[in-house]
This record gives sequence, structure tokens and C-alpha cells, in this order.
Amino acid sequence: MKKHRTGRRAAALGLSLVLALPCAGCEAFLPEEPPAQDTAADTAAAPGAKKEPGYFGLAWDSSEPVSPVTSRTQVNHLLIEALYEGLFELGPDFEPVPVLCESFEGGGLSWTFTLKEGVTFWSGEPLTASDVAACWKVAMQSESSPYHARFADVADISADGNRVSVTLKTPNAQLPRLLDVPVCRAGTANDTFADGTGPFRAVEENGRWQLRSNENWHGGKVTAFDTVTLVNAAHSEALSAGFGTGDISVSRMQGVTARRGGAVNICQTRTTSLHYLGLNHEHGALSQPVVRQALGLLIQRDALCASQLQNCADPAALPVNPQPAPAQDAQDAQDVADPAGMLRAAGFEDTNGDGVLDYIPPPTPWYTPYWHEAFAPSILVNSGNAYKVAAAQQIAATLQAAGIGATVNAVPYEEYVKALERGNFDMYYGETLLTADFDLRPLVSEGGALNYGGYADEAFEAAMAAYRAGGDAAAYYAAFSEAVPVLPLAFGRAQVVTRAGLLVNFAPLPHQLFAGVEDWEAR
Repeated sequence: MKKHRTGRRAAALGLSLVLALPCAGCEAFLPEEPPAQDTAADTAAAPGAKKEPGYFGLAWDSSEPVSPVTSRTQVNHLLIEALYEGLFELGPDFEPVPVLCESFEGGGLSWTFTLKEGVTFWSGEPLTASDVAACWKVAMQSESSPYHARFADVADISADGNRVSVTLKTPNAQLPRLLDVPVCRAGTANDTFADGTGPFRAVEENGRWQLRSNENWHGGKVTAFDTVTLVNAAHSEALSAGFGTGDISVSRMQGVTARRGGAVNICQTRTTSLHYLGLNHEHGALSQPVVRQALGLLIQRDALCASQLQNCADPAALPVNPQPAPAQDAQDAQDVADPAGMLRAAGFEDTNGDGVLDYIPPPTPWYTPYWHEAFAPSILVNSGNAYKVAAAQQIAATLQAAGIGATVNAVPYEEYVKALERGNFDMYYGETLLTADFDLRPLVSEGGALNYGGYADEAFEAAMAAYRAGGDAAAYYAAFSEAVPVLPLAFGRAQVVTRAGLLVNFAPLPHQLFAGVEDWEAR
């Protein structure tokens, strides 16, 4: 059993600007979301009324209790990051950085986490292992919790003194990546603000709630802002308006530009949101790994990110972010690879001179085909998302230039989902938010919630299980590149927006905008 002694939390906080997810901790179970309006329009970037020096405001949706593991209101996620902490927070590369955890041991099915000593809630009550276990159990048992998917493989959680023990159903060497789940004091989840350990605390004065710096915070002293004004913003329009007037100082917003008078600063950050092409593995040509490998080599991911994804995504040949060296090597090799030659070697050729490659479908138990069929896969995409339609069209054009008669089938979201559920597609453009251990099983395992293409391969399942158990990452990446169960395209970036000139040393981490808040300076 491996034992780990945690390092200083501050060691990871001075790193470069990185990550904030649009909905921290939420794992998506569909490959595409319904079309929605931008969280903020360009008008939010217009200069608003100038606030007094030292003003700092956050949006608050008062329609639900602010409870870290049960709150589903996206607006309140920033408040949760200010008020609560987990055993870990995720560093720039999604590596776990200890916060409430002093040390841990494990690596297979059994894990034990020892809590940092001397940590108290705002109320003055000490943090206990029972508080942590209670929060985790709520997330595990409540399907409505945004953290529920983190505990899908957890069999048991128990507390003993200052230690929390976790027993898994299947080994996962990356379990600490999933445990940035914010913790509150047991029994306070239904309060207006559950009791937390974070750098700020909620205070009610004269019937109005605000945040104050937590003078007993174990992470240091917050000096940039003593008080945080809470601005009621229960929907995206109110959030946009509040940011435009300057009442809201920082938020996660898509669709904001900084071109209007320099009124905002924008920080793009990595995410675990995977853009990919799903494949119907019952399609004759797509059932062949060599064909899937060739398609992966043909797709021009850099160009796709620079154009249709509007420089808001990072190209990805492997389903992990950031890309490891093997993926970069694959990108470099793309210039010298010969995917067309791979297809010809697999029996694909233009038999009738129409510019489209043909192939003989593989035999079935009932008959052996003897005719050629055009290789003309269609890409299913949600028509409600214009940039994804454009991305699918760009991919189709690239494939067409290589002799593959690809087309795009853009349909409304409801039809898109029905087509996926019925397996009525050749390929589809999908996007899903992976957990921070980059668990691909929902997409590629037999019976996986997102395995619409019917992929099943025992050898790849074994490679994936070995990697999750702590095996060699390079072997897993090689197995993925050989099998190509899906075609990764890119990982999207999120956007953190602050009022221009507001902060110095602002460096958000993947799920924690207030990382390093003890080093912030107000301008």
C-alpha cells in the first residue's frame, strides 16, 4: 500500500492562470446539451458605474440554500468556492493538491485520508472526519447532487477519529482527483448558508447577507477584500446586467469580449469538457480499427480549434487534458502519416471514378457481400449549436478532400438525442464533461451511459482497467490509439471574467476560482 505525505498547499497556488469550469463538479450524461443563450452578452462588457475602491460583489441565487454538495444553482457555485473547501483542489494539470487533507494512503480498492489538524468551521466547531464522510455520503446517495458521478465506484465510506476511509468497487489510482468535493459541517446543509471552512464566511446583518473574510481560516489571511457584497441574480439576464453595472465583480461567463473600453479582463482556462466524434461500430467501415485510425489522422484538430472553435479549445488526439507526450508525437506524425494509404491497404479504392472511396462490406454469418459500397459516413450534429455545426462541416470537408464522402446531418436537439438512442447515425459530434480522472468508461464500456455506438472490446477494457488500477499510462494511450473507440477532437476552455483593473495575483484553478486568495491584492 502506498502512503502519501501531502506538500504545502501554497506550492501549487503560484502557478499560471488556469481553469474554471462553467459548472464546477458537474458531470454531463449526454454528449450534447440543449441550445441555450449565452450566460452573458457583449453588453455585459460595457463600462458600468465605477465602484468605490475595495468593492467586491458576487452573484447569489437566494432561491435555494447554499449547500456545497446539494446546491444545483449554477450561479451559486462561485459562492461555494469562496465558502467551502474539499480535501483536495485540482492544480493546473488536474493534479490533486491537498487542502483539508494532511496525508493519505491507498491506491487500489482501499483508501484512507487523514485530515489536517486545527481546521475549524466559521462557527468555531472543529472539522471532523464525520463531517467529511457525511457530505460524501450525501453526494453518493443523491442522484441530484452535482458530485454524484464522482462516487459511482464507491462501495463504502466510514469515519474514525480524524481519518476518512473509502472502499471502492473497482480500483482507481486517480481517486484523489475526484475528492475536491466541498465540505460543510454535518447538520447545517439546510441552513441559508451551510457552515464551511473556506476563506470567507456568510454573515447576516439587518436582514441582509454578505460575506466577510474568515479570520480563523487555516489557509492564511485574506486582505484584498474584507467584505463581499451579494447581488441577487437568479438567472443569466440578471447576472449579465449585474456584471454590466459593476455590481458583480467576477464570474464565469461565455460570450463576453473585452473589446468595449477594456472594461473586463478575461482568463481562458482548461476544462475536462471533451469534444469528440462518436462512431457507430456496427457501421461496416467504421467497425474496422484501421479505418478509425485513418480518420483520426485526417482530422485537422489545430485548424478546427483555431477556426470553428474560435480559439476556445485545445486540440486533443487522446482523451486526457493536457495532452501527454504520445499525443503530441501523434500530432507531429500526422504530417508524414499516410491515412489514404492506410485505407487503400485496407481495400478502399475509388472503383467508379467518382472521387469517393469504395469498400466491400465485411461478411456476416448470413452472407458474403461481393459488391462495392461508397464510404460516405454522415456526421450527426445538434442544429441548435451553430459553431458545432460549422465544426462538423469543416471535418466533413477535410474528409471529402481525402476521398471520403462525408456529409453533415444537422437536426434539432430532440431529434439528435433520439437518433443517438436508436443508434441511427454513422458518426456524431458530441461534447461531454468528463470527471477529473478522465474516466472514459461511460463512452466506451459495454453498457456505458454514452456508448451509443455499441463499442465493445475486451482487450481495450483490460487496458483501461489496468491503467485505472495504477498501470502504465503510456500503455493505455497506446491501446487507445490502436483501438480508437471514439475520435477525440479537443478539450474546451472555460472563461473567467473580472472587472478590469480589479485584482493582482488572480490565479484560478480548475474548480476553484479563489485559489491563492490570500495573495490577492485589490487595485
